[in-house]
Amino acid sequence: MCVCHHCREWVAQLGLTDVDQLALVCDTHHPLAGLKDTDWHTIVAGPDHKYPGRILWVPPIHIDPTRKPRINHYFHPHEYWDD
Repeated sequence: MCVCHHCREWVAQLGLTDVDQLALVCDTHHPLAGLKDTDWHTIVAGPDHKYPGRILWVPPIHIDPTRKPRINHYFHPHEYWDD
């Protein structure tokens, strides 16, 4: 019940369909992802991040003016309690 979202926009940024550049997203929320400041977009956490290689979701400017990247811990509930 989900689709793959390209972390690097497939056409606009010549993103590849490599498994480390894909994020799972539901059909309902996938249209909310894009390149504009009013869209959600994704990046891959770098090696210095607490969760290297994980997908970071960057909220649209109207939700968070600082556009701080976030991790969806929904399927990793143990991470809520990690120090």
